[in-house]
Amino acid sequence: MTMNIKKTIDFFKDLFTGSPFEADKPYIPQPPDPAGQSPDNSNQDGIFYSENSLDLETIEGTPITFGKKEVVIVDSQGNSKTIRKKLGHILGSDLLVTSLNPTVRDGITSPGVGGKCKNCLQEAALLLEANLISIEEAHRLSLFDTSSGSQCQACGRRLCCKHCRPFEDSNGVVVNLCPECTEAARHQKHFNKAVNILLSPFVEEVKKLPPATETKGDNSNETKN
Repeated sequence: MTMNIKKTIDFFKDLFTGSPFEADKPYIPQPPDPAGQSPDNSNQDGIFYSENSLDLETIEGTPITFGKKEVVIVDSQGNSKTIRKKLGHILGSDLLVTSLNPTVRDGITSPGVGGKCKNCLQEAALLLEANLISIEEAHRLSLFDTSSGSQCQACGRRLCCKHCRPFEDSNGVVVNLCPECTEAARHQKHFNKAVNILLSPFVEEVKKLPPATETKGDNSNETKN
């Protein structure tokens, strides 16, 4: 009881006299008074105090979390150790992403999350249905990073660059298309080719025709002899 009263008095002394830590020195968490701790298994490894700091970003509707975690551990000798961990994921575009948004450090840009690819999601759903991956892996594989995104120039959908590929149409114009628009464009290209084959004999006949001669009318201004 006496020890608890002393700790209470010391607490109020600190509260009214200000912080015991100097402003120009880094804060190092101090282990609690061993005499005031109840005996349990929390100190069996010599760890008297630990402090966690989390800075996380989560994509709503998914279990995907990005960010960083910092743990400060103080042992029985008052030694402080800081452990820093980054939470990242290898997305469906095969790149490691550790932040929801792109970051720039020392002139180097690290990618963020660019979006969800519908076609990657369909492929992941098949693997999930076959119990080959978990739900978290299915979400992860359906995402692409900001440096691997592309946009279909026909339907306007955002996809990963694996599923939005260049396609050359019948006029020789190259455009980026999603698989569905690529299939439609391929049918259109084949149709145009077939029409050109069917019309080619007529085109050749037209080319063989002599050029039309220009018929000169009476010139009223021409002087008659």
